[in-house]
Amino acid sequence: MLIVSISGVSGAGKTTLQHSLSKKFDCRGVISCTTRKKREIDKEDEYCFYSETEFVKISDFLWQRQMHGNLYGTRESHLIDALKKSNLASIVVAVDCIQPLDIFCEENNLQHLALYLLAPSEIELVERLRNRGTDVNEIRLRINECASWDKQASAMSFVHLLKAKSVIQIARRAEKLIVSKQLGSGYT
Repeated sequence: MLIVSISGVSGAGKTTLQHSLSKKFDCRGVISCTTRKKREIDKEDEYCFYSETEFVKISDFLWQRQMHGNLYGTRESHLIDALKKSNLASIVVAVDCIQPLDIFCEENNLQHLALYLLAPSEIELVERLRNRGTDVNEIRLRINECASWDKQASAMSFVHLLKAKSVIQIARRAEKLIVSKQLGSGYT
């Protein structure tokens, strides 16, 4: 069984890549949990929305953290449900949750392919965040964290750093990495 973790800054294309992999492979997306407000552009299968009171009562998080004033996490039960349906699952995680997920996979005899989407140009990132309805002050905060997150991911030798002019190009590279991992070859 293979877990593909997808990480990157806000607006890098993580959810878009997750949907692309679901269409290309029998890859089940693991739904993340959050306390943030639902946006008009959010699809039903992208997040489980909880109040903060509900969120802190959940005991089976693989990872959880606070970002941008909201809580985020992924439940182990959601990952197990996805793996019951397919031998391939994708999970969107924060950059500092890649290492703990890798340890979880190792402890549970699961393969792990860690993908990190490097931040696009600042102009492109601002445009993507505006299209999602992110306010100007929040955009500035998220732009400022890009370099830090990119540096953190670059320091992990097992993480595949992906950067391209389009999410389509990133998806193609990710697809090759998945096939390589499934076949046991050394494509990087």
